[in-house]
Amino acid sequence: MELTKIAARLLFVVAAVAPLAATAHDHGAKGIEVVHARAPAMSEADAKSTTVYMTIKNRSDAGDRLIGARARVASKVEIREPGKESKSVAAVSIDAGKDLELNSTGHHLLLTGMNSRLQVHDRFKIALEFERVGRVVVDVVVEDTAPAKHRH
Repeated sequence: MELTKIAARLLFVVAAVAPLAATAHDHGAKGIEVVHARAPAMSEADAKSTTVYMTIKNRSDAGDRLIGARARVASKVEIREPGKESKSVAAVSIDAGKDLELNSTGHHLLLTGMNSRLQVHDRFKIALEFERVGRVVVDVVVEDTAPAKHRH
């Protein structure tokens, strides 16, 4: 009977410590959360490049900077500034406790030299490089950008 109690306690300790061991090997994601990473489906006309949008939440007590990104679906990924004549920038700052919205009217990622045309429901990984926390790999979902049609 005593052996059963010891085994149960040991199992409890292993179950409690296992998640901590798993997060200890999470390279660079500490304090950074990425929400709703998405890219628009590509038409034949724009098969050479596409944009990626997401929200990056800095949940740490220190600022950080997005300094680069890579994706196997493209030969190049640039951080672009907002504006009509969007230009590539070396980095974007994210203050402690703040969010960075990468969207069509603000900073965003531009993928060029696409390996293939992205279609609705495709998925791919993108590796974001941060100055402080390092690399964070996220899944990007390809979404339909066409307006929804009303049904009568």
